[in-house]
Amino acid sequence: MANRFLKELLAMPNNGLKPHHLGGYLTRRGPDGRIRFTYVIGNPPVERQKEYGEYSREKGRRLNVHPHHFSSWWSRRKRLKQYGGAIRTEDGGSLSFSGTNEMAEEALALLIADARGHITHENMLRVIKKSRNHLFIRFCAYYHLCGI
Repeated sequence: MANRFLKELLAMPNNGLKPHHLGGYLTRRGPDGRIRFTYVIGNPPVERQKEYGEYSREKGRRLNVHPHHFSSWWSRRKRLKQYGGAIRTEDGGSLSFSGTNEMAEEALALLIADARGHITHENMLRVIKKSRNHLFIRFCAYYHLCGI
C-alpha cells in the first residue's frame, strides 16, 4: 500500500518533487515510543538512504517527546534539521516518512495512516491545517481518496 501511494504521488502532475525523490524510509512507533518497524519505500538513492532513515526516526522520536503534538510540524526547526513528515496515530504512536519533501512526506504518512485506520479525519484536518499541506489535499482530490 505504501509503495502504491508513493508511486501515485510521484506520478501526480505538479507534485513539487525533484527527480531524486524516488523513495525513502517509513517508520512506525508505538505509543511507548519504541520503533515497531522501519521500511524502505520506493527506490531512494543509495547515497541518501542512511540520511533518510535517520530523519524518519528523528521525526517520530520528536513526536514522542511532545505527546500533545499531532505532527512534527508543531516542533519543526529547519535550522536544526528537524522537519515535518511525522504524524500522531490514534494509539499515541507515530508514523513518519523521509525521502521526498516535507509536504509529500506528511501526505504519504497521512494516506497510509488513513488507509490503515490509524487516524481520524478530525486529526487529519488538524495536521494539514498546521502544515498547510496543499499537496495532500490535491492528492486526495486527484485520486478521490480520504473522504475529508
